[in-house]
Amino acid sequence: ADIVAAVLVFAALRNAGRVWELMRRAAEGVANSWREWRIGKLRLINHGFYAALAGGGGIAISGALGGDGRELLGQLVLVYLCGLLGAGLWAQQLEGSPKLSRPFGYYGSVIGGIGACVVVGVFSGDTMSLLALVAMAAPWIQGVGRLRCLVQGCCHGREAPEAVGIRYWQPRSRVCALADLRGLPLHPTPLYSFLANVVIGVLLLRLWSLGVALSLITGVYLMLNGLARFVEESYRGEPQTPIISGLRVYQWMAVLSFLAGMAFTMLPSPAVPGFSISPDPLVLIVAVLYGLLAGFAMGVDFPGSAKRFARLAEA
Repeated sequence: ADIVAAVLVFAALRNAGRVWELMRRAAEGVANSWREWRIGKLRLINHGFYAALAGGGGIAISGALGGDGRELLGQLVLVYLCGLLGAGLWAQQLEGSPKLSRPFGYYGSVIGGIGACVVVGVFSGDTMSLLALVAMAAPWIQGVGRLRCLVQGCCHGREAPEAVGIRYWQPRSRVCALADLRGLPLHPTPLYSFLANVVIGVLLLRLWSLGVALSLITGVYLMLNGLARFVEESYRGEPQTPIISGLRVYQWMAVLSFLAGMAFTMLPSPAVPGFSISPDPLVLIVAVLYGLLAGFAMGVDFPGSAKRFARLAEA
């Protein structure tokens, strides 16, 4: 596996310019792929598919690595639900507005998920297991979720050189509707995040295969995600993001994530159980149901309503 990975990395780096151009064009295509359908008062937006795939895939990864314990699967579902709720409440406080009544924020999901792991763990004693299982899925959830960000236009970058940036033309995109940056080359920050999460996800798989401590899995994820997010934020260009003491608020959260990760790596915990992946069909059923819920929350809205949480984009 190490040799195969080395060959792939070598091939990508030797053709870095060509590889980047392919990824840049693909990202620009996704960024302008908005589609929507009306069913009565409902509006279905195609980026909800990515949210469904990310959420359902996350449950599938965590549930499969967790073994065949159905009680643990129930606890994971509760944690994921709290993460989804936290993402909505967090972003509502930071970015909610008449034009943007139902945003979602990554750090809200982290706070909601960790809080749920702690509360559930008090009664079950599985706090470290839950945290590690969610951490293993988190890079893939966020990576796939960044495709949704490209379509929606959230988490977009500031102006960039022609060879680096992507252009948004879709009028529904936040880039055009909120930031007024239509047609300008912008840093493809969702793509930067996607690539960083792939690297983090692979490294966590390697650590899991080595049988490291559960707390190390959680700690390494928080540290690496904090580092990646801090750098990514320096290329972002969202006008609604608050700036505190010269840093964007999410950069401060990234620093806290890094420090929290350091703390987790120092906590004693059992070793991971290894790759005893469960074939339980219940995991897949639960994953599909949660994916549908996540897809509805992030891809279906009520464009004719002015109520809070009603709209994902302008009518």
